[in-house]
Amino acid sequence: MQLSTLSRLAVAWMLTVIPVSSLSASCSTHPSSLGAMRNCYRPLLIFSASKDDPKLEKQLNELRTHVADISERNVLVVVMVADGSYPSSGQLANVPVATVDRDEARRIRSQFQIGNDDFVALLVGKDGGEKSRQTAVFPVAKLNATIDAMPMRQAERMR
Repeated sequence: MQLSTLSRLAVAWMLTVIPVSSLSASCSTHPSSLGAMRNCYRPLLIFSASKDDPKLEKQLNELRTHVADISERNVLVVVMVADGSYPSSGQLANVPVATVDRDEARRIRSQFQIGNDDFVALLVGKDGGEKSRQTAVFPVAKLNATIDAMPMRQAERMR
C-alpha cells in the first residue's frame, strides 16, 4: 500500500514533533494531565490571561522557530489561558503540544500558584518538579541549557 504525499508528510511531522525512540512504550502520545506526562515529557506550561497576550505570541514564535530543539528534549507545550480561549492552530504550528481540560488547568494553576492575569512560562521536569519559572518570554537557548544540565537529560544523551 502506497502512502499519499499528505500521509507521508503527516508521518514525517509526527516523527519530528515527538522523537519516538526517546519515549518509553508506556508514554501516551496525547497526554491530557501532568500526571500522564510524568517520566515521559518535560512540560513547558505557559500561562496567560488571554490568547491575544503579546508575551504569549512572542513565546509561541520563539518555540516555533526551535521545534527541533524542544522536540529532541521531549518538551510538550501546554498553553493555559485564563479566559478559557486557546491559541489558534497557526500560533502553534509544528510545536509539540498537549491540551488539558479546564479543571486540570485550574488545578495546575493552583498547584504552581499562578494568578489569572499572570504571564508565566514554567518548565516541569520529567520527575514532575518545577525546574524553571520565567515571567517573560523563555528563550529556547535558556530552555535548552536548563534541560541539558539535568541529570536525566545527560543520561538520555549517553544512550
